[in-house]
Amino acid sequence: GMKMRKQSYMTVTDQQFDVVFSHLSHLLAYLRAAYLSYQTSHWQAHGSSAYGNHLLFQRLYGSVTDEIDQLGEKMVGYFGSLSVDMPAQGSMIAKHLEAFSKIGCPYRRGLEVEAGAQEHFKNAYDAIKGVGAMTLGLDDWLMAVANAHETNAYLLQQVLADDGRRTASEAP
Repeated sequence: GMKMRKQSYMTVTDQQFDVVFSHLSHLLAYLRAAYLSYQTSHWQAHGSSAYGNHLLFQRLYGSVTDEIDQLGEKMVGYFGSLSVDMPAQGSMIAKHLEAFSKIGCPYRRGLEVEAGAQEHFKNAYDAIKGVGAMTLGLDDWLMAVANAHETNAYLLQQVLADDGRRTASEAP
């Protein structure tokens, strides 16, 4: 018969396991790369609105920190501690950072990061639901995080739309 894998509150077949594991691993690496990108922009903020931009990017990397932590803990709960192993994560993170680093403007880079995040959320959501392995908790988490990232994109768009006429700290 079908072999089932049981980890905490997710019981899945091998095929479901592979789909959920693959998508959540990629999502975790993506969020970790987003964190590094935002932290770097935070350090590199300069110019007339440097202080506001410094705070904006601090807010962005701060919010991603909590998401990374929650997802890492979910993955360890579902799949065990090897699921968040550094070598596999590291090579995926490096690939994203290489792509991000091609965009010089920190706001445009941020918007690109956010567009990619939404793509990762949607792909993970559709694939996990598609194989019938979505838990209520994971469904709720993915929705909430996608929503938070829409706010991130909004904040970055405000700064770009203002084209430097006012600082990021004045953005709502």
